[in-house]
Amino acid sequence: MLSSAKAELQSNEAVASAEFDGVNVTQATFPDDPLYPDQWGLVQVNAPGAWTIAQKGVPIGIIDTGVNYNHEDLAVTRGIDFCSSVADDGTCVLSTFPMDNVNHGTAVAGLAAAITNNGVGVASPAFNASVIAEKVFPPPGEPCGAQCAITFDHVVLSAAEHAIFLTARVINLSFGSFPSSETYHSSVTTYQQLVQYASKKGAVVTA
Repeated sequence: MLSSAKAELQSNEAVASAEFDGVNVTQATFPDDPLYPDQWGLVQVNAPGAWTIAQKGVPIGIIDTGVNYNHEDLAVTRGIDFCSSVADDGTCVLSTFPMDNVNHGTAVAGLAAAITNNGVGVASPAFNASVIAEKVFPPPGEPCGAQCAITFDHVVLSAAEHAIFLTARVINLSFGSFPSSETYHSSVTTYQQLVQYASKKGAVVTA
């Protein structure tokens, strides 16, 4: 079929020349991270093929339980710990040390943006991405007061805004909830505001 189409075009006096388009194929990139051979998911999504096209990463805001900002396989900018401790009146005390003490946020950060091709640990889809750590959960065992529970969605919004201020171009929310009928509408509205704000600032939200 293609050959006949080419012949037809070549026989047309209005066509100066007709040739098949060539396809330039580059060699796939395979990083030297020692655990990469075990990361079958990266092969499933054809990450090596994508890495031949682009290896420039962007800052990713991890809104979670914090991130181990001393981890050797992560490039982390510290954001804010929005609840480093809980005061006697149930309110959260802020700090600038969003260290992860349950390893959830660190795992999420590694999946999204582990430093790739550095001979350490694992690879990640975002080849040269970095992480902005924003912690929105109180320490394990700390009694999160009524005010903390009521304002959680707004804390997430504030954390995302701060990450974007620190140049995040992706906002990751790897947590879920089971909102009651009384709070569901408010939660949806807050997260719609987050998505709209991020879009205006040139960022995207993943959840």
